[in-house]
Amino acid sequence: INKVDLAQAMGVDVRKLEADVKRINPNAGVAVTNCRSGEGVREVVRALGL
Repeated sequence: INKVDLAQAMGVDVRKLEADVKRINPNAGVAVTNCRSGEGVREVVRALGL
């Protein structure tokens, strides 16, 4: 889930988005990112095996 820095301004609950992903596919991996600040980028790189 990218652009979490915009979530509040857009009225989006990131935890709900993550819960929705897990409801659809309980085995799905979810990384919460904010590329502007770098939050979560390492987790994405690690998950991609890069």
